[in-house]
Amino acid sequence: VNKIVLLTHIGYQPELELARTLHNVDVIVGGHSHTLLGTTTAPGFPMSQGPYPTIVDNPDQGKTLVVQSWEGEKVLGRIQVTFDEQGRVTRWSNTQPVLVDESVPEQPALRALLAAFEKPIAQQRDRKVAEAAEPLPKPALGGIIAEAMLAATANRNTVAAFIQGGGVRADLEPGAITYGAAVAAQPFGDTLVVMDLTGSQIRQALEDNSSDS
Repeated sequence: VNKIVLLTHIGYQPELELARTLHNVDVIVGGHSHTLLGTTTAPGFPMSQGPYPTIVDNPDQGKTLVVQSWEGEKVLGRIQVTFDEQGRVTRWSNTQPVLVDESVPEQPALRALLAAFEKPIAQQRDRKVAEAAEPLPKPALGGIIAEAMLAATANRNTVAAFIQGGGVRADLEPGAITYGAAVAAQPFGDTLVVMDLTGSQIRQALEDNSSDS
């Protein structure tokens, strides 16, 4: 294997630093910082933070291409890369993200396929699982989820529970809470783990988390 595409989630600037140090990596497709690159623009778009791709000199005396596609499927990133027989990047084309708006026509075949997938899960998705008397924004939901983790592990005598801030992805509105809304709020299949920690270890974990945010 001499053509390597690295998928990362550490942010645009760390990805550029990584490209300068890693051997044998040709393309880095990044995320986390939601960075808009290239010349594609529309009303309401932020300023581009660099070219698409951003070209980095790597330690193999070659080029590593770094790309990101902003956020929320507002643009579709694309790039076509040509390699030589040794797997080194020689050229690239089709290098501007595609604006995703109402001008992009719907594909009937894909719409039908999506409808087929939606049908068997609709009943479960729309099933009421709770009732909210007031709005539950993400910070409040984080506290509720942590309390639920404590309740679920009460037989282990747990005294504290932690959930990462990025694990709560949506607010909940007042009224009926469906299973689908609950999954949208906490969509990841995280595993609940119980462990013994010292006070200093907990403090260090909290400080590390604060420094990353």
